[in-house]
Amino acid sequence: MDKSGLGHPKLGQHTGEPLSVTYGRLLGDIRFWLIGLSYLLIGFSILIPFAFLSTYAVQELMLPYEVAVRLITVIGIGAVVGKMVLGPFSDTVGRIRVMMLCAALIAVGSLGMAYNQEFLILILFTAIFGLGYGAIWSLYAASASDYFSKESAGSIVGLWTLYLGVGSIISPIIAGWIADTTGT
Repeated sequence: MDKSGLGHPKLGQHTGEPLSVTYGRLLGDIRFWLIGLSYLLIGFSILIPFAFLSTYAVQELMLPYEVAVRLITVIGIGAVVGKMVLGPFSDTVGRIRVMMLCAALIAVGSLGMAYNQEFLILILFTAIFGLGYGAIWSLYAASASDYFSKESAGSIVGLWTLYLGVGSIISPIIAGWIADTTGT
């Protein structure tokens, strides 16, 4: 049984069924699709700050380039803290809840980075983004074995990574188009 409390059996446990039957059952499971969709959206939202944060800080906030590129370091520091704190926290309160918290931190951090003009506030929102960014990745892997079988967790994460790739590919294109269209 899974830890969601919904009473769904774990899918993908070795039962002697052909692998295609296991994948067929997996593809019919709403949990697989919902978590995959969230992975796509996380992939979409993560790449935009990495692609545009330094340029935004230099061109819009008039920060020196040397200072602007250090904002990526702030993301990294926040990521280490997020992984160390939120990963273990998910063992207590549940993966999905902490995944939603990470998504909220990423969203708040991204919006805060985009809509402020103060350097210290930019650092704060960049760190908030980093907290969510650092913790989210390991939570997907852990949720694969929580909601499905440990035997199929690697394959499930591999399939979810396809979603991540799609989100990661389209986000810089769309964000770049928006930046070009709006002139900012």
